[in-house]
Amino acid sequence: MANLPPEIWKEIVDSFSDNHSLRSLLLVNKSFSSLAVRKLYVRVVIGSSAQFNKFADTIAALNNKGYYDYTTFVRAITINTFKREASFPWFRLPSIFALCENVDGLLIGPTEQYADRQTVSVLEDMPSVTLVTRCLAIIIEMLASRSIRRLCLRSLRFLAEFQRNGVHFSAALGKLRDLQSLELWHESGRPLGDGGKKCIVQLVQMNDLKELHLDTFVTDELELDNALTIFENSPNLESLTWWGTHFNKDDEDYLYRTIFKECTKLHKLIVEVSGFQEGDDFLRLSRHSQGLEELTTWCDIGIGALPLSTFMTFIIRNASTLKHVNALISLAGPPVNRRVRNNNSNRNTFERDRSLRFSKRRTENGILIMTLLSLYLILDFHLC
Repeated sequence: MANLPPEIWKEIVDSFSDNHSLRSLLLVNKSFSSLAVRKLYVRVVIGSSAQFNKFADTIAALNNKGYYDYTTFVRAITINTFKREASFPWFRLPSIFALCENVDGLLIGPTEQYADRQTVSVLEDMPSVTLVTRCLAIIIEMLASRSIRRLCLRSLRFLAEFQRNGVHFSAALGKLRDLQSLELWHESGRPLGDGGKKCIVQLVQMNDLKELHLDTFVTDELELDNALTIFENSPNLESLTWWGTHFNKDDEDYLYRTIFKECTKLHKLIVEVSGFQEGDDFLRLSRHSQGLEELTTWCDIGIGALPLSTFMTFIIRNASTLKHVNALISLAGPPVNRRVRNNNSNRNTFERDRSLRFSKRRTENGILIMTLLSLYLILDFHLC
């Protein structure tokens, strides 16, 4: 085994999944040490302030010194701080990224999460948002020149902080030019403001997106005109994760018509269906769908499924193109749509309309169930 070439040993060491074994290799000899240290430092995972300070001190002390150039090994940094942000030394983070010129991946989130290359992800609501916003803006500005392909922000409080650091954060995002995937989440009750809306629209306009994920609160905050602009500037969009909207029916119909008209390469649709949250919104979406090759349902919280009528409309509209379906289906009708929730004067009218819609839906479900068997052979042919 001593005569094995270094390439073989590298493959063996790369297969190690636990840091304990890698640390043991550091003590064997220089050859094993050089293989192990690269594996240990390529994806740095930090779980506490003490760990981060130790890592930062090591990088600063050994920069271009000693046997190894540790700064060249680091490619992605994960910070599992979960609700401990206030005491975390965020101010040191930009200097570490400046020293580690090969780093192009950052993830800030809960435990057991790992950063991916060419990706910036912030997966949790940040209590110390002012400090995090300032440091994160500096880091994104650095990483803009390192070909970041994916941006995932699970909390858009950064953009809502325009009175303090939001403008700086927006300017940093404006330097990203190589994004292919964009995932944005927001919180109810936290307005993005005109600056935040403009930032999101410009981010889409300046990047050739192939994948887009917008939750309901982002879409609501953007409003119809900005949502339309996003899809009108995404001609190469291939995958869309959609949560529905709170728009009125006419606006929603126009939006869905625009999506499938402008995004001609859209072939994958992922629908968020937690607890039927969007009611019959997705039925209108399905009526405009076309050219889909993959349909998937996804549940963020709780259990959800597509109503049968919506699912069958998707199938019928895309029967000639569908190749893969991974969806939970329910025979029950969806609940009251959430969009009607703040106008008591229209409550009686809404209740009548709801009854009519539910009656119509039950009729549609009965017809669709009867046609399900006749469609089976067609689906089997297209999906196999």
